[in-house]
Amino acid sequence: MLTWEDYKSMSFTQNVIDETLRLGGIAIWLMREAKEDVEYQDYVIPKGSFVVPFLSAIHQDENFHEKANIFNPWRWMDPQNHDKRNWRTSPFYSPFGGGARLCPGAELARLQIALFLHYFVISYRWTQVKEDRMSFFPSARWLMDFQSN
Repeated sequence: MLTWEDYKSMSFTQNVIDETLRLGGIAIWLMREAKEDVEYQDYVIPKGSFVVPFLSAIHQDENFHEKANIFNPWRWMDPQNHDKRNWRTSPFYSPFGGGARLCPGAELARLQIALFLHYFVISYRWTQVKEDRMSFFPSARWLMDFQSN
């Protein structure tokens, strides 16, 4: 049985969770309404307009994540990615939304994912049945299946 101390020490599991949410998060876009005119670069977003940031595009952008379409949980161990990894404040990694509308269940979700992964990995053996590849539109999904025993 896992303890709270065990959970806090599962740093690589946290890397796997962050990378999984970066590539295949549930919230692939958000919708926000401009409460006032907003000037951004050479554009004016009029008050009342809706802005829809496409999070999957940011999460898979090579400008922000090196080899962005590759599942690489080790990327989060690099100290230069520390600020990008902070899902509460980073504009480059927002699997739970952001700002005043940050998902209130984010911490609970991460805990549940970690517990699920822990018991899933130690309870089953995995075999890749066929070669597979990822589909990245509208969000990352495996095209084939994994078989568990």
